[in-house]
Amino acid sequence: MLNEVGSYGRQIGRIGDALEVLIRHFETRDLPQAERDALTILMGQLAEVRKVKAREREG
Repeated sequence: MLNEVGSYGRQIGRIGDALEVLIRHFETRDLPQAERDALTILMGQLAEVRKVKAREREG
């Protein structure tokens, strides 16, 4: 069954991709600083994941 929808890692990756799209189109200035920080940290982690994936494809 899992092979029909992708591994957990792949599913989490797709969720991250979707969240990144939503965050980019979401105005964060009215959020409390702690919530803005949480989104900034998540965006940084997603960027790091993209770098790792790119390195893996190249190597």
